[in-house]
Amino acid sequence: MKKYIILFLTVFLTSCQVTETIHLNQDGTGKIETESLRDEHSYMQLAEENYSNEEKFEDTTYIFKDFITKYAETFSKLPASEKTVFQKYATVNVHIKRSSYEKEFRTKINQNFDKISAVPDLYKTQEYADDLEHNYALTAEEHYYSVSYAFDGSLFKRTGRITDPVELKKQQDKIDG
Repeated sequence: MKKYIILFLTVFLTSCQVTETIHLNQDGTGKIETESLRDEHSYMQLAEENYSNEEKFEDTTYIFKDFITKYAETFSKLPASEKTVFQKYATVNVHIKRSSYEKEFRTKINQNFDKISAVPDLYKTQEYADDLEHNYALTAEEHYYSVSYAFDGSLFKRTGRITDPVELKKQQDKIDG
């Protein structure tokens, strides 16, 4: 069985490196993983004297369906359309490590899939978890972009779409500032 490995690496101006790795089998199954890593050297320059004052430690791992189970009362009251959105993330695994002591700020999100087109926009996972935990409206829907994937057996597509040009402009101005 052939196995395809697709790797995307993007470096943002906000001192963060994002790596997206997709292991895609010929039958269309596979695994996707995104990893965000804060570039400490760049962040240190941005934070200046506040950099040495940070005191944060978090090392958390969860599966999204655990949030659905834990907040079942909130989940049960959601409209069917929102439940469908959350169910797409049920098998997503998240590992967050934020340590100002070790100077490591990393988030890994991964999911096994039967079909790449069923993979949700993993960059919204943490916001959806927060929405469910705090009973918020779907704030991840306020993003200015969406990411989707497709594979027809020979051609792989990763599509990023701008969904809100006004919000995109706000984010660009924020980076410039």
